[in-house]
Amino acid sequence: YYELTAKVAPHEKDNVQVRVRDGKVTLSAARKFEQSFEDKGVRASTNSQQTFRQEFKLDKPADTKHVVTQISEDGSIRALIPKKGFGRPKI
Repeated sequence: YYELTAKVAPHEKDNVQVRVRDGKVTLSAARKFEQSFEDKGVRASTNSQQTFRQEFKLDKPADTKHVVTQISEDGSIRALIPKKGFGRPKI
C-alpha cells in the first residue's frame, strides 16, 4: 500500500480532505474568514477564503474503495491507499 502522512493545525483538521482518483492522491483544505463590525452607525463585513491543494502521482493503480484515512485531534493525517489486488489496509 501507499502511505500519506501530513500535519495540519489542530483547529484546521475538520477542513482537510484526502481523495484518490485518476492515479493521484490529492490532499486539500479550505478555510473561510468572516468578520463584521459596526462603527458610528456604519456596518461593514469582510469575507475571504484560502485553499490548499497538493497532488501526488501514484506509480501503480490504487484500490480507491478501500482507502483508510485517519485525522487525529492533534492534526496528524495518515492515509493508507492499497494497491489494486492487495486488500484493505489496517491503521
